[in-house]
Amino acid sequence: MFFSSDKFSQFYEEAKQEFENGNLDRARFLLLKALELVYTIEERQRVEELLDRVNKRLGSYLYRRAKDLLLAGEYLKAWEFARTVLELGIEEKDAEGFANLVDEIRNKLEESERLGFIEPYLERASEFEENGNFEEAIVELKEAVAMLEGLNTPKYDELVDRIAELEEKVVERIMKNYNPEDDFSALKTVDAALAVVDFNAELKKKLIDLLLKHRKNIAEQKAKDPDFEKLEVDDIVREYERAIGLYFNMPHSPGLGFELRNPYKEYVDALRRKLAIAIGRKADLEFRKGRRKKALEYYKLAHKYSEGLNMPERVYFQKMITNLEK
Repeated sequence: MFFSSDKFSQFYEEAKQEFENGNLDRARFLLLKALELVYTIEERQRVEELLDRVNKRLGSYLYRRAKDLLLAGEYLKAWEFARTVLELGIEEKDAEGFANLVDEIRNKLEESERLGFIEPYLERASEFEENGNFEEAIVELKEAVAMLEGLNTPKYDELVDRIAELEEKVVERIMKNYNPEDDFSALKTVDAALAVVDFNAELKKKLIDLLLKHRKNIAEQKAKDPDFEKLEVDDIVREYERAIGLYFNMPHSPGLGFELRNPYKEYVDALRRKLAIAIGRKADLEFRKGRRKKALEYYKLAHKYSEGLNMPERVYFQKMITNLEK
C-alpha cells in the first residue's frame, strides 16, 4: 500500500513539474499512470483536476496546429488534430474560435469531396460550350450546381454566373426570331426565351416586362373581337386533347418511369403552357369587362393548367385569384 502511495506521489509531482515546464504530453502520460494508483477520493480529485488543466492546454496547442494546417490546405490533417481536440477539451479562451474552426474544416472537406464529384459535369459542359451547344452545357452545369447546394464555396457562385452567361447566349439565339410588330409571334418568342432562363435574374426581368407588354397589346386587340379569343382557345384545346391521347397511348416498359420515356411529354407541357396563357387572356378580358366571377373561374383554370410548369404567369394568375376572392 505504501509502495503504491509513494509511486503515486512520484508520478503526480513529476507530472506537475512537466506541466509547469510546458511538457504537456509527458505530464499527461504521468497523470494517467498516477490515476491507476489512486487510493483515496482526494487523490483522484487532485489527479483529475490537473489532468483537466493539462488536457485543455494541450487541446489549445493542437487547436493552433489545426488552424495552421487548415491555412496550408491540409484539410485531412487539420481534421485529425481537431478531432483530438474534441476528445481532450480546450481552454475557455479558445472555445469560440475552435468551434468556428471545426465548422470551417468540415466545410472544406465537404467542398473538396463535392468538387471532385462535379468534375465530369464541368468537363462535359466545357465540351458542349466549345461546340456551341449552350443548352446542353447549361444542363450539365445545373447538375453541378445542385451538387454544391448549401455548401459555402465560391465555386457555387462561379457556376451560377457561368449559367447566367450561357442563358443569355441561348436567349440571344431565340430572340433572332423576335418581331415586335407582331404581338402574337413576339409573345411566343419571348415565352420560349423565358423557358430557358433560371439563373439570370436581370435577363428574366427584361423578358417578363416584354411578355407583359405584348400580353397587354393582345388583350386590347382581343377586347375588340371576343370571338377570335374563343377560337384560339378552342383550337388549343383540340390540339391538347389529341396530344393527351398520344401521351397515354404510348407503350412503355414496366418499372422504367413512364414520364422519362414518353416522347410526348414535352409536347403536352408546351400545349399546357400555351393553353394556360390563352385562358389567362380570357380571364383578363372578363376582368376588364367587370365580370369578376367569370374572370375568377378562368384564372383558376389557367393556374391549374400551368401547375408544375416553369412559367412566370403562374404568379400573376395566383395574384389575380387572391384579389378576386377577397
